[in-house]
Amino acid sequence: MIGTLARKSGTRTAYALVITLGVALTAGGAYAVRVKSDLTPTANGAGAKGRASLSLRNGARGQFRITAKHVQGGKSYDLVVGGVKVGALSTSTRGNGRAAFSTSPSGKKSLLGFDPRGQTLLVRDAQSGEDVLVGDVPDDSPDAGACCLADGSGEGEVECEDLSAADCTAAGGTPQTGLSSCLPDPCGGTSSDGITAVCCINTTHDDGTETDCEDWSAAACAAAGGTMVQASSCDGNPCQPAAPVDRVACCVAQGDENECEVMSTAACTAVGGTANAAATCDPNPCPVVPSGDTSACCVAAANPGDPAECEDLSAADCATAGGSAPADGSTVCDPNPCL
Repeated sequence: MIGTLARKSGTRTAYALVITLGVALTAGGAYAVRVKSDLTPTANGAGAKGRASLSLRNGARGQFRITAKHVQGGKSYDLVVGGVKVGALSTSTRGNGRAAFSTSPSGKKSLLGFDPRGQTLLVRDAQSGEDVLVGDVPDDSPDAGACCLADGSGEGEVECEDLSAADCTAAGGTPQTGLSSCLPDPCGGTSSDGITAVCCINTTHDDGTETDCEDWSAAACAAAGGTMVQASSCDGNPCQPAAPVDRVACCVAQGDENECEVMSTAACTAVGGTANAAATCDPNPCPVVPSGDTSACCVAAANPGDPAECEDLSAADCATAGGSAPADGSTVCDPNPCL
């Protein structure tokens, strides 16, 4: 099946160029998910190519791979997913490199303690802070959520599955309210012996968003909406990626919505977005996209003396309501052009 499905949570946005989505039933009755997405080069990575691929045996078991080609050779790049540095990618002298993550890490495979689906993915120069590749991993199951249920072994083991609340309850499981993913595992069913990890959490401040590091378990991290990253400790904050050269709130139209994501200007341009002067997406600075043939209409307030109100109306409905188009030509109501 080919499509452009996306998990829309908070200010996340999806704009991958090539998306291939496959779901197959395994012998054990669990669904295997395979998602592949091409990454788009920015002006700083002209000629570069990249791809991200996710394979899940079930909600909490699988692997994630990122490859980059024709970027600058002999350098280290931060891999930034949803604003968090989840790992690094080093390139050969020819400018090629790859990184692998797994829920059962070993060798060159780092811990997969995050769900990349519906998240912005950036390949960023660890020294200059320039984004060279940008993309998004689509979501295969936007209606699913984290479900803790017995694994069927009869030994009392609990695993996490991507199921809707209704399907989870029907299967005898416990829906994890407010959690849309099994990564990190909120059920404690996966273990990574010998692997030390920390919990990374994005925190919004007046001057933007920072990524904090906490020494928490996977279950506690999942409950807080965080990301588990393989690291020996929080010293030096391994969650914080290189500071981008510039930082803007990027508005990207997605159907009848205008979603916001903080990224560099180059990355925003690469995905066809519009850079906003704001440095944060909280509150969302992106204007509301009017649906259908509606547009901003200035209508007199019900109480005399109150400022005019703005509503998204068709031309006919605007005239019927005794309204008129904003004098400055605005087509959206946020901010209110009728004041």
